[in-house]
Amino acid sequence: MQRPDQFICISYSNIDFLIPNDDIASAVGLSDFSTDMIDINSGTYDFDELAADFKQAKRDTTSYTMVILKNDGLNHFSFVTSQECKVCEIPLKNFSLFSSDYSESLKEHGILACICKEDRLQYLLDVKKALEYKYNMGEFLEEI
Repeated sequence: MQRPDQFICISYSNIDFLIPNDDIASAVGLSDFSTDMIDINSGTYDFDELAADFKQAKRDTTSYTMVILKNDGLNHFSFVTSQECKVCEIPLKNFSLFSSDYSESLKEHGILACICKEDRLQYLLDVKKALEYKYNMGEFLEEI
């Protein structure tokens, strides 16, 4: 059963990236992982590189989480992060959409909505679109 209010939350210093739980096929912890194993040609991306565009630093760790996204029938797609991943429930009514001046550009980059809290931002991501844009078209926050 689909749960539109459940998300995988990847937290950095002051930004949470939220990925709909329905997009996730599996997640696995990887101990003694080396980022040299990341290969975008095989469909495995470094989520920490995306977070760096938001000025978010990864943890100094050898333990990573690999998240495997549901297959669209054509392409394998997964990403690796040094951050802890947790499932959270957030009512959809809590999200704010962007004004029309920004929404199309942000959607192209995979940013669909946000929640602004006192000390944190939470971005709802189309993670496939965000990572594909970053790795195929360069740094995207410079354009925004």
